[in-house]
Amino acid sequence: MAEKKAKSTSKGGTSKSKGLSANAQWALIGLVGAAILGVFVLLPALRGPEPGPPSDVTAEAFDLPVLNDDDLDNRVRLADYAGTPTVVNFFAS
Repeated sequence: MAEKKAKSTSKGGTSKSKGLSANAQWALIGLVGAAILGVFVLLPALRGPEPGPPSDVTAEAFDLPVLNDDDLDNRVRLADYAGTPTVVNFFAS
């Protein structure tokens, strides 16, 4: 019996554990995870909307001929696209 006692003490001492139980450890891990997730989800929402271009800025009106059409009387006007998001790419080489 003395041998069994010596083996049990060499493996870690008494059977009472110091610290948190397994359930308490998982609860703590869950709370820390929820806190980290809350920081990444709630902080951007608290900052407000992302700044964008001012809504009162208008582009200068232009009127250009259509280059890929046989009828040179056809024109492209910025006013034709009023109210829709429009990207104008003036490519020059």
